[in-house]
Amino acid sequence: MRQRPDGRLDFIGRVDHQVKHRGYRIELGEIEQTLRACPGVDDAAVALEDEQLVAYIATTATPESTSTSASAPSTPSRAPSPEPTPASASGPEPTPTPAPAPVTAKDARAWTAGRLPGYMVPGTVHVLDELPLTTAGKIDRRRLATSAARAGSRSDEPRDRLELEVLEAFRRVLDEPGMGPHDAFFESGGDSRLAVTLLGRLRGGLRRPVAARLLWERPTAAGLASALRELG
Repeated sequence: MRQRPDGRLDFIGRVDHQVKHRGYRIELGEIEQTLRACPGVDDAAVALEDEQLVAYIATTATPESTSTSASAPSTPSRAPSPEPTPASASGPEPTPTPAPAPVTAKDARAWTAGRLPGYMVPGTVHVLDELPLTTAGKIDRRRLATSAARAGSRSDEPRDRLELEVLEAFRRVLDEPGMGPHDAFFESGGDSRLAVTLLGRLRGGLRRPVAARLLWERPTAAGLASALRELG
C-alpha cells in the first residue's frame, strides 16, 4: 500500500509476487527458482500478463565450455630419444568439450513441466541475454516486456489470442504443458481418439466450427490457428 497526501491508499501490488491463476494462488518465486535450476539459465523472472504466465530467462553462452580438459597431468621434459617411440608417452591429446546447446523456450517449459503442476508452467518464455535491472541491482519487473520486445527475444510464443487458445487446448488434451505452437499434435502423442477430444474442446472454447481435416492438414497449434484465421 501507498498513502497519498490526501489520505487515500493505493494498492501497488504484493511484495511476495503472489498471484491467482486458473483459480490457484501461486508464488511466482517458486516458478523462478525452478527455472534458475535449469541448466544454462542464469536468471529468471515470471509475471502474470493477460491472464497468462510469462517467463523471462537470461542465458549466456560460456566460451570456456569449449576449452580442453585441465585434468591431464603435465609430463616432465625428457632428453630427445634417438629412436621414435611407437606411442606418445603423454597419452592421447585431451578432447575438447563441446559447447552446450543454448537453452530454448521449449527447453525451459519442458523443465518446469517436469517439476511443477500444469497451472504453474509458463505459457510463454522469452529468452534474453540478460534481464533488466534497477539501479539497486534487482530485476526491474516493469521493464521485462519492453526489454523482450527491444531485444527480439528468442521465443516461440503464440502470436495472438487465437493461437494461444488453440495451443492451450493442445497442451491440456495431450497433458503436455511444455508443448510449443510449432509442435505437431500427432508427433506429440496425439491419436484419433484424442483428436476428437481436441476438436470438441476447440469448438466449445472458440464457439465456432473446426473441421477435422484442418487438424490433419495443419497439425500444429500455429498451423491450425492460421487456418482458422484464413477462414475468418
